[in-house]
Amino acid sequence: MTYIKAKIRRFNKEFNREEKQVIILGSIVTILAVTMGLVFLLMIAKKIFDLYINLTAPYFIKAMNNIIGFFFEGWTL
Repeated sequence: MTYIKAKIRRFNKEFNREEKQVIILGSIVTILAVTMGLVFLLMIAKKIFDLYINLTAPYFIKAMNNIIGFFFEGWTL
């Protein structure tokens, strides 16, 4: 905690008010841009994953039916 307080004191000593505002606003804008970029990338990944699931769902259902049918045939013999 003392390390953070020392950093804040040094920040307050080294920069005037306008420079502090520019640094803080720049940091906020950067954080928002990175967050929005990550959200955008996650949305793209979700869309691709949904397309993959929609394309492979019939094959998956057919495979599951084959597996279930195989076990039921084995049990009924």
